[in-house]
Amino acid sequence: MKSLSLEIPWNIKSTLALGADMKRSFALGENRQITLFYSRKPLSTVEEALDFKEEVLGEIKRRGFQPRVVVGDLHPRYLSTRTARELHPDPVLVQHHRAHIASALAEHGITEEVIGISMDGTGYGEDGGVWGGEFFVGEVEELTRVGHIEYFPLQGGDSAARETWRPALALIDLISPERAEKMAAEIGPRAKVVLAALRKGLGVVPTSSAGRLFDAAAFLILGIRENSYEAEAPMALEKAGSSCPSAPPYRFALREDGEKLLLDPLPAFEEILTRKESPERMALSFHRGLARGIAEVAFKLRERTGIKKLVFSGGVFQNNLLTGLLKEEAKNAGFEPVFHRRVPAHDGGIALGQAVLGGLG
Repeated sequence: MKSLSLEIPWNIKSTLALGADMKRSFALGENRQITLFYSRKPLSTVEEALDFKEEVLGEIKRRGFQPRVVVGDLHPRYLSTRTARELHPDPVLVQHHRAHIASALAEHGITEEVIGISMDGTGYGEDGGVWGGEFFVGEVEELTRVGHIEYFPLQGGDSAARETWRPALALIDLISPERAEKMAAEIGPRAKVVLAALRKGLGVVPTSSAGRLFDAAAFLILGIRENSYEAEAPMALEKAGSSCPSAPPYRFALREDGEKLLLDPLPAFEEILTRKESPERMALSFHRGLARGIAEVAFKLRERTGIKKLVFSGGVFQNNLLTGLLKEEAKNAGFEPVFHRRVPAHDGGIALGQAVLGGLG
């Protein structure tokens, strides 16, 4: 594992944070100092979790560190959360995307109110849904969820993160059931079963995942059916979009649901279905549309709050094409965009945010 020591602007209790399963990482913090240990390796098996636990305990012993607080992810079935429960009778459980934003605030020493934008593939939400396209407002101790990518149904659990046609089929069924039936017939018998399960609500959870939107777009634009490794399809979509000099943005519609702001991806996917252009141009239009939609949500939040500082965190922001477009949108609109520099934007950095939120509590 790599390690990174940071000075933070808050005093925290002696805290051990154990990250999340997608990336093996942990953090040790006390007073105004946190050391983050991180890697790209996942926690996928019980054996890996045991090795991880031994590594954590070894580092604690080596440093003579005595944590008063142990922090894990809110997901009840994560191996890292189980490890937190094994190491403390009452661990603090922190929502995944709040921890992402807190990690960026800690890295940059930001104590003021911000608009926090966290986007990735998956994170257990406080409502039991699969979050992954979230907007927050506030200081580190009080990050209020004020918006998200509008929920769409996801069927198949872990399979939905591997098989890109699953989120694509769910989105197209919301737009045109007839098109979804035709698509399922073209994909094959399993897709017909998945479509039937979607319509009956079997094995379905609501999701706001930006990562699954990228998967669906990669399937529809490039024909990539499966991620054989993490984010393979989204990276191919980024590469395709980066090779196109210009394209108009697809439309991500902004809706208000009471005080909550919802970013609706369905208009963008309708355009994917109807526009006949090169895959490269379509890929760029998708990226530009998402960047424009995020900026529109941020603009509406600035109207409400006066906040100009935008803080971005989550694995989606490893996408250089998207982050470049976001920087352009943000600066043109008079925002101050903040991205990770030293701390990983992906789940390898999440233990840092967990340590701050758990240690302050």
